[in-house]
Amino acid sequence: MRANHLDRSPKVLCEAQIAALLDARVDVSRVDPMGRTPLHWAAIRQEMGVAQLLLEAGASAGVRDAFGNTPASIAHV
Repeated sequence: MRANHLDRSPKVLCEAQIAALLDARVDVSRVDPMGRTPLHWAAIRQEMGVAQLLLEAGASAGVRDAFGNTPASIAHV
């Protein structure tokens, strides 16, 4: 199985690198052990440009993590 480099990418990669990964069709819905998707991490880090790229690639804003938080609810905190 190919590694999904989006798992923690909003923490460390710039928007151009995220766009390149999205062009390679990585899974934008993959969850980490806390149930968080790349969109959760973009919201946590307040990376709205990255969040927009993820949403345009089909990421869901309604996925709840292990704590019941959606990316949208995190972004509004």
